Amino acid sequence: MCEHSRGSSSRSPAQTIKYTDRHQSPRTTSPVGHDGPADTLLGFPFLSIPGELRNKVYDLVIPSSHVLVIADHPQRDLHKRRKLHPSAKLSRYRLSGRILSIDDEEADPLGLIRSCRAISEEATKIFYSKTTPCFESLAAINKFLNGAAAAGLKCIRSISLSFAGYGEPRLTKNKHWKDKKDLKWQRTCSRIATTLVGLQSLNLDLRLATWPTTLGNNEDWTQPLMVVKGNGLHLVRLTLRHHMFNDTRLALAARRLENEMMTPEGREERDVREALQAIEEMEIRALQIPKAKKVLVIKQPVLDTARSKRHPINSKGAPAVVSSKAAYRTKGLAGYERIDLRAVGITFVQCAK
Repeated sequence: MCEHSRGSSSRSPAQTIKYTDRHQSPRTTSPVGHDGPADTLLGFPFLSIPGELRNKVYDLVIPSSHVLVIADHPQRDLHKRRKLHPSAKLSRYRLSGRILSIDDEEADPLGLIRSCRAISEEATKIFYSKTTPCFESLAAINKFLNGAAAAGLKCIRSISLSFAGYGEPRLTKNKHWKDKKDLKWQRTCSRIATTLVGLQSLNLDLRLATWPTTLGNNEDWTQPLMVVKGNGLHLVRLTLRHHMFNDTRLALAARRLENEMMTPEGREERDVREALQAIEEMEIRALQIPKAKKVLVIKQPVLDTARSKRHPINSKGAPAVVSSKAAYRTKGLAGYERIDLRAVGITFVQCAK
C-alpha cells in the first residue's frame, strides 16, 4: 500500500523524469528498445557550432532598427507643473502602445539576450551594431554613453544626432551661456570619438546661430566635427541650417564638409550610389510620360504663289487673304477623325487658270 502510493499514477513505468540541474527544466527519457535512444529530447547544442555560423544566425534574427533615445521621463514634466500649480488638475501621461516589444512574441529578438549569459554576450554586440540610436539633445547622448554597456558601445556603427547652437546674446553678461553650450558640444564630440570607436556612419542635423560667420571648413563651428571625424567616416549625411543663408549655399557647404569628413572609399561609394539612383529616377520618369502611338503629319500644299497674289478670291468672289497655314491630310492616317480646316480659320485659295 505504501509502495503503491509512492509510485506515480500519471506516467507510465517506461518513462521517468530526470533532473540534471536545478536551473534546467526536466526532460523525458526512454529506455533503449522502446521509443528510441535515451535523451531524445535534448536541446540543440547552439554554442558548439562555429562562431561564424552563430553570427549569421544572430544577423538573421536581429533586425536593423532606429531607436530614439530621450533624456527625460514623461512624468518629470508633470511633477514640475504640479509644483508650480498645486491646485490645478493635471492629467497624467499614458503610453499609447507597448515599448520595447514586438507583436509576435515568438519572433522577439530580445529573447536571445535573455537565454543565457554566453549567448547574451554574443548577441548584445550584434544588437548594438545593427541599431542606430537617434539623439535630439546633448543630455540624451551623454546619458546613453553613461548607461550603455561598454562592449556594446564599441560595436555601434551609426548614430543620428540633432544639435542647435547658441546664438550671440544681446547682452555681454549672458555670454557665458553661449560659452557653456559650445563647451558642452565640444566635450560631447570628444566623447563620441573616444567611446564609439567602431562608428562608421553619422547623420547630423546641425542648426547654426552664430553671426557673423562663414560656411567654410576652417570655421570654429567645424572643429568639433573634425574631432568626431577621427581617421575618416565611411558615410556622413549633414544638414546645415542658418537663418542668414539660403538653402543652396547651405547644401553646398554641407557637401564640402561631408567630403572632408569621409574616407575616399566612402566618397566613391556614395557617388556611385547617387548616380545609380539618378538613373533609376530618370527611367521612372520616362516610363510615366505617355508616348504617341500615331504621328499626324501636316504639310503645306503646293500653290501657284504668283497667280494667287495677283488674283486672290474666296468662295464669295471677294478678295481673300492667302494663309500660309493651309494644310491637308496625308495618307496612312485613317485612324484620325476628319478635320474641318474652315472651323479654325484656314482657307484654301483656288487660283484661276
